[in-house]
Amino acid sequence: MFKTTRLLLCMGVLGVSGIASATVEIDGVIVDDVTIKSVWTYTPNQAVNIRTWEGDMTLVPQAGTGVTSVTGMRDAKVDGELVPGVQIKTAFFNGDVGYYNIETIQGGYTFGPMDNGEPEPPPVTDDIALDISAMPNTVVEGSNVTISWTSANVTSCTTRLGNAEWQSIDPVINGDGSAVIYIASTAGVPNDPNPVTFRMRCVNEDTDEEIIKGTHVTVTPAETPAVSCDAPSLSKADSWSWNAFFHLDFPSSNQRETLDIGRTTYSSIFWDTDNVQHSGAFTTTPPVQTPSGRRLVAISQCPGDFDVAPECKKLFSQGSSIQWSTEGGPGCQLESNSRYYLNVTFTDGESSTASECTTPYCQTEILHVD
Repeated sequence: MFKTTRLLLCMGVLGVSGIASATVEIDGVIVDDVTIKSVWTYTPNQAVNIRTWEGDMTLVPQAGTGVTSVTGMRDAKVDGELVPGVQIKTAFFNGDVGYYNIETIQGGYTFGPMDNGEPEPPPVTDDIALDISAMPNTVVEGSNVTISWTSANVTSCTTRLGNAEWQSIDPVINGDGSAVIYIASTAGVPNDPNPVTFRMRCVNEDTDEEIIKGTHVTVTPAETPAVSCDAPSLSKADSWSWNAFFHLDFPSSNQRETLDIGRTTYSSIFWDTDNVQHSGAFTTTPPVQTPSGRRLVAISQCPGDFDVAPECKKLFSQGSSIQWSTEGGPGCQLESNSRYYLNVTFTDGESSTASECTTPYCQTEILHVD
């Protein structure tokens, strides 16, 4: 019934790898063939560690006897099945011959010195493991992505990179986990703007191991809705992107720039709203080359279009402004992921003969404020 397993005692380190089988007491019942994973001690006649499949139990020396008593019980395997509460009766160490004897209820087995003189390593623990993936791995701005992971033999995990929502997650460990992350856009994503990298770091503090894995998600811009535009009544003089005109990315500006406009034409500034939630206003300064200073300004999805809702256009004289919003604020309402034009002319927006500009070109300063 009992199996003898060879053991090494070298420089005060006693260990055994492999398994040994014995009869033990489990919850007051005698059970045969309990499998013990390994036995280990770093100092003879000191505490002994018996390793089972579910943990360790400690045998502590009794003063002056050389006998150890059980201070903990863990699960072991009986005929391939895990059984809780395995109790080892006593353990004896014979320092003269370097043998360790584990006594059970009905017998014992002995761990003794090996012949090769090389110490065996401590019992090998299961390796730390982590895997992470994204579904789908290509999304359009304003979409959700599911990040899934599985980890094993770790004591804690943390999220890194990604976006603020990903970084706020407290991951489940030693099993499967997932999180649905909303990707509004790649703006503000640290380090890897596109593709976006979602990374996780897990550690095992008991074995001082760490593992880092990541997955990538490619984010594509949302398609700008197609807009059917009629040919403008006026010819175009100049057209500037928001960035080229204000020297800042939409919607930032808060500075004044000069726009040249032909006497019988229009000029425009265009931008894409993307997923920006914002409100602002445009104002202009009176030009000196016009008798009344009047100029017509309109916000439209079409270049050169002045036939828009009243809240989206203004006939400027000495002041006033056009307000706009993508978040339901006052003024002209703009759609997300759309292109808009700020059209400016000194005419009535339809006829090139009705112009306030008295020279070939007139200028007006455009100011955008938040």
